[in-house]
Amino acid sequence: MYQVKEYLLPVNGENRIAGYDIARGIAILLMLIINFKGALSLHESYPEWISDIINFLDRRAAVALVIVSGIGLTLFMKNPGTIGYVNPRPGSRRKLIDRAAFLFLSGYTLSIIWAADILHFYAVFIFIGVFMAVRSNRFLFTTAVIFWMVSLVQFFEIYGNLQDDQYYNFIITHLINLFFTGYYPVFPWAAFFIAGMFLGRLDLQDKYLRRRIMTIGLFLLIFIELISRHFVSLSESIRSASSTHFDTNMVLLLALGWIMEIDLTIPTPFSVVSGLCSGIIVVMAGVSLSLSKQTKLVRYMIIGGRNTLTIYIGHIVFLILFCEIFKVSNSQGVISAVLGATLFFFVYIKGISLWFKKYNNGPVETIMRRFSFQRLFLKKPHNVIGSHV
Repeated sequence: MYQVKEYLLPVNGENRIAGYDIARGIAILLMLIINFKGALSLHESYPEWISDIINFLDRRAAVALVIVSGIGLTLFMKNPGTIGYVNPRPGSRRKLIDRAAFLFLSGYTLSIIWAADILHFYAVFIFIGVFMAVRSNRFLFTTAVIFWMVSLVQFFEIYGNLQDDQYYNFIITHLINLFFTGYYPVFPWAAFFIAGMFLGRLDLQDKYLRRRIMTIGLFLLIFIELISRHFVSLSESIRSASSTHFDTNMVLLLALGWIMEIDLTIPTPFSVVSGLCSGIIVVMAGVSLSLSKQTKLVRYMIIGGRNTLTIYIGHIVFLILFCEIFKVSNSQGVISAVLGATLFFFVYIKGISLWFKKYNNGPVETIMRRFSFQRLFLKKPHNVIGSHV
């Protein structure tokens, strides 16, 4: 039987790593539901409220995974039991760079069949984080804001030129996609990763701190969602007015409608804050569940969180093969998509439990931890007898 305690790392007498595993498990399950719907039920279908919920969660699951990855980088690099600034453990940078290289290569390979791949974006986030982990909290905050502000370039005319691939060669086109025009571009998504790095410095075992963060995140999420809907609706009514003349008040309302629009495909201020709040809520929920009674469902989430990379690649391959073999179109009902994703997740968890009886990580995670960029691409010089170099 799978034992949860085998996968928990004690920190100050507490098993906080389990909380982040649970958060990853929740996020990857949500991502499965979103991707199954995208592949099997592209158009809105009955019941509409389920489609609305899934559309609301679209990309928010990815935000949660990115935040938890930032937390994981901080915990991996810092000495166990420490809180605050990171004093990197020997060899931690090299290992993380190797893992970033693995994710970059596997992600770009996967993107051949899955345009919405996130792995190669993860690789860049990790590479950035490796060199930022030792910096101050103020530096992290400032850099996160810069990553967001640079992303605002998409609201200028130059962004339209960036999207026109005919002016660029292969390498430049992919760099533009990686940093600006992709599904999870470095600008602004690296800001979510940096936020996770900051959270990794906090003692989230402190239930009062955790509750304050959870309360603030939940309040901000609800508040900005409500105010966004109001002002966006108001600005749309102004645009649809028959008059083409806009006075100062109308222009101000149109500007507020843009600032307060929430769509995680565009980096408006409210979009970034809303995505960040929803990701933080998932993380806080995961940590809280890890400190409560560990039910079978919680154990399943921990298992899922320990091998999100395997699940992520596995479900994409499964979806593509399933749709190709059975000639399934994307006109299926949304309920079928949700049930299919949930069934896939729990069947997978039951099967992978056999693997975890022997190994501490998922199959792809095990390969990633053994991957070495230096051994694969850099040839070490042979020792020459009598050489004094």
